[in-house]
Formats: sequence, C-alpha cells, structure tokens
Amino acid sequence: MLKVKNLSVAYGRIQVVRGASFFVEPGQIVGIVGESGSGKSTMLKSLAGLLEKHGQVMGGEAFYEGEDLLKLSEKRLRKLRGKEIAVVFQHPELSLDPLWKIGKTYYESVRIHRLLSRKEADAEAEKLFEGLHLENPRRILESYPFELSGGMCQRAAIAIAIANSPRLLLADEPTSALDVTIQKQVIDTMLELRKQFGTSIVVVSHNMGVIAAMADLVGVMKQGELVEWGRKEQVLYNPKHPYTRELICAIPKIRGSGLEAKKGMEDGSAGKEGPHGI
Repeated sequence: MLKVKNLSVAYGRIQVVRGASFFVEPGQIVGIVGESGSGKSTMLKSLAGLLEKHGQVMGGEAFYEGEDLLKLSEKRLRKLRGKEIAVVFQHPELSLDPLWKIGKTYYESVRIHRLLSRKEADAEAEKLFEGLHLENPRRILESYPFELSGGMCQRAAIAIAIANSPRLLLADEPTSALDVTIQKQVIDTMLELRKQFGTSIVVVSHNMGVIAAMADLVGVMKQGELVEWGRKEQVLYNPKHPYTRELICAIPKIRGSGLEAKKGMEDGSAGKEGPHGI
C-alpha cells in the first residue's frame, strides 16, 4: 500500500530525516518509535504534504497505490487527504477548530468529498461513534473541543479522521500528554478501526509501550535515521541496535502493572520478558 524509500527531509540547512525506508501493507499497523527530536513526526508530515514553513523534502520516494506522494501537486494531495489518507495530530484541542462543535467539524470533513446533508452527516457520525464505543455520541457532537476531556477529544478526532473510510491513517503522537488509562482508550479505538474497516495505520510515538501494544512492524528512529526495522517480536524481543535496547530498558518496570521491561541487557538481547504494552 505504501512504500517509502530513502526519504530525506530538511528544515533550512538542517537535515532532520536521512534516508528512511519502510513499508505498510493493507491492514497493517506500523509503529515508528524514537525520542523527541528524532525526526519521526517530520517524516510522517512529509508523507501527507503537511511540513511546516521551511520544511523541504530533499530526496526519496513514497509510493501510495502507485503514486509518489512526494511529487504530487497540492490539488491532488487535497483529494487524497481525508479520503484516502487521513491524519491524526498530537493535540486535537489545537487541530480541531475551537469555534466549531464536533458535529460541524465532522460535517465539514465529509462534505468536501461526498454529497451529504448536515442531518445525514449527524446520523452517520452517531453510528460511527457508537461503533467505536464512544459513550453518548449526541453529547459529543453537540460539544466544542474544549468541553471534552483530552482522551475523548482525541478519540473524536480519530473518528472524524476516518469519516470518509480512508485506507491509511497517519497518527502523530496520538497518546502524548494523556494518562495511561486514557492512552489505552485511544489505542483501543485505533485497533477497532483496523478490526472494523481494515484501516492501515502508521503511528509515531516516543512511548515504546504504545508501539508494543499496537504495531505489527516497528521502526526505530535516532537522530533522523531509521536504525532498526522489523516485525514487532523481532525488534522488541531481540533488538540488534544498541539504541533500541536502551529504549526498551527505559520502560518502567512496575510489578503487576503490565508496564515491564527486562533489565540487564548486557548480552545484547531484550530477554524473554520484553516490553509489554499499556
């Protein structure tokens, strides 16, 4: 579905992403993990044509269903975004219009791509929210973003993002700044998307636990480079790169909490326990 090869991105003279390559198959969840500033969010935004000012793709390819996303016109990208490829941002309270209720935002996201009345959009949104196990959909639709909790706002943003049944969802730190309980709700929502709609997901996070809970394939980024790539079991339980082992060791080990990591990896292995999800 998506094949990225030798992607390089720079802001001004500073190269932020260097030669990154990975792929996404239909129905797969790919997790990209790395500390803040490693370039993972920049890589994701470049695929959607949403780089900030002064951001520039310096080289590489990103083929989605035979089209190189990096070479498409803005007009073509607008047709793909929201319909074929959707994006979920780190802070929904900032990405959603604070002056619009959730229902209006949902309607505006679908009417660009489909002929639908506001009444039809509201009915569709309620059904979608119910399918994703969001309680009291009508109240959510009648609320402004600032009237919802952080977790509920993020889950509503995810629902809006998939309103047009996109085949690929790009999620930029979707659980950042949320407590562990709410993180699990957001993770469950995205897993439900894959289950119900077969949506492929690329999720970037600095939280190895989140990636462990979601991903089929894992990429590890350090200082703009994808230093490790493979199936989750391989990367998390038998990492080859020292930086990957450091990330796994950094996961808190709290007995009985489910947040555990094998310590003492002097032998170069993550050990039998490995990291557990949220």
